[in-house]
Amino acid sequence: MKKINHAEKRCPMKRLNQFSIQLSILFCLIWISAQPAFGMSSANYRQDIDVFSGGGGDAASAGYALTATLGQSSAIGLSASANYANAAGFLTGYVAAKPQYTVSTSAGPGGMIIPDSALVSRGSTTTFTITPDTGYIIGTVNGCGGNLAGSTYTTGPITADCTVIATFTQNQYTVSATAGLNGSITPASRLVTYGSTTTFLVTPDPGYKATMGGTCGGSPTGGTAQFTYTTSQIYSDCSVIASFAPLAQYNLTVTRRGNGSVTSNPAGISCGTTCGASFLDGTPVALTATPDPGWNFVGWTGACNGTGPCNITMDANKTVQARFAAPAKIGVYQNGYWYLDKNQTWDWNGAPPDVLGIFGVGLTGAIPVTGDWTGDGTTKIGVYIDGIWYLDMNNNWQWDGEGVDVQGVFGVGLPNAIPVVGDWNGDGKSEIGIYSNGYWYLDKNQSWAWEGEPTDTFGVFGIGLPNVIPVTGDWNSDGVTEIGVYSEGNWYLDKSQNWQWDGTPTDTYGLFGVGLPNVIPVTGDWNGDGTTKIGVYSDGYWYLDTNASWQWDGTPTDTFGIFGIGLGPVTPVTGNW
Repeated sequence: MKKINHAEKRCPMKRLNQFSIQLSILFCLIWISAQPAFGMSSANYRQDIDVFSGGGGDAASAGYALTATLGQSSAIGLSASANYANAAGFLTGYVAAKPQYTVSTSAGPGGMIIPDSALVSRGSTTTFTITPDTGYIIGTVNGCGGNLAGSTYTTGPITADCTVIATFTQNQYTVSATAGLNGSITPASRLVTYGSTTTFLVTPDPGYKATMGGTCGGSPTGGTAQFTYTTSQIYSDCSVIASFAPLAQYNLTVTRRGNGSVTSNPAGISCGTTCGASFLDGTPVALTATPDPGWNFVGWTGACNGTGPCNITMDANKTVQARFAAPAKIGVYQNGYWYLDKNQTWDWNGAPPDVLGIFGVGLTGAIPVTGDWTGDGTTKIGVYIDGIWYLDMNNNWQWDGEGVDVQGVFGVGLPNAIPVVGDWNGDGKSEIGIYSNGYWYLDKNQSWAWEGEPTDTFGVFGIGLPNVIPVTGDWNSDGVTEIGVYSEGNWYLDKSQNWQWDGTPTDTYGLFGVGLPNVIPVTGDWNGDGTTKIGVYSDGYWYLDTNASWQWDGTPTDTFGIFGIGLGPVTPVTGNW
């Protein structure tokens, strides 16, 4: 490259004898046009211009562009920016520079390319950083004639606009599955993409239970029948392990209150006769209750509730009670003789079809009591006198002595003691108790003796009311007997069973029997729906509140009957004879 200084103030034609005359003339024109205009400083102009020497090539093939931006360029016929071919050794007018090209990028899902583009001079290279997202790896990178080293992509020499293209692939991990003895898991392994879940089919052998483990996490944690195990989200290779152990066995016990039967599916319970069975852990058991003729199924207690189907999963020992009820029947007691209307015709038809029993003869002042002492659904009889109880356990209407029947001592020494009977603990058997001037003593554990609280129950209910007579019944159909009092036609029932009067609607107040002579309150489940209702006996006439409206609605809504007239003073009794 040679330098020509403007100070020479001449056209160097003799030094350009290697070029054509035409180029020499053009050079001179450029030199002249490059002089400062009159009055302008030469500092505004470039003082040195370069001349390419050495023949043969041209500026374009050398990768240069002639950029003529002098103020007078248009005056000498030069464009503001142009490439001049065949200009070997030609003087550049102002600045000589290589052209630049754009290298753009295109990143597929799962990653990025940094930077997203670059401006590169002709013949140069550039680099890009390829960065996959979490859970992805670099798939392919190509374009612009480059190569990938690690995460750096270097282009080839750039001679035109071009594009670098990168693709990314999700990571995949192996989930392996193994099973112990006495069961299986399929498949043996799965290939899972980053962040996804997968499933396996686990099948325990009969009588075995699966427990799931391993490093993948997932649910469920186990089972007794074939099930699908779903892993947690997978972020690395991991394992699923199914182990199997013999199933535990649990006992299902069914009790009945009233007359009816209970069967199970799968088979095992047929109660009636077989009221207990063992089932493998996790076994679903459906119980079906069937009432005997004349009885109604009124509900489950224990492991099932309500009156619908009883479906149980056996994961522990469980007990269920099926409750059956029949409409309560009436009868009267007089000096040891029992006249019971077993066929419920409201008339004495003799025995049979009705029942004449003799129990308590010779016990002057004995008070009749009735209850299901054995829990078989049939009401039995008994008498109370001066704190001594005589109960006909075998229901043969005679005293057979202790060991067969029961003699209990409960209430001795209490003033004005009145015997009461109820199922205080919901076990289906009737227990005894005493009411004494507003104080209640209940033999909750059926030991036939007062053992104090909490074994037995003491309560206060009815103090301050005139002429109180205690009454008992299952007022809320929960299978447990609650208490109450009758006072001159007014009924106060402790429905909440908290031993205090809470007012309605927590407890129940009723008015039934006002104005009738010599009224004796009676209670019973008159329609067999499992809930105890009230009634009164008045000189042989019975008024029963069948619809539980707490008022006399007349027949047929309520029930009126005549039973006991002509026998002299009698005591009314009720039960399922």
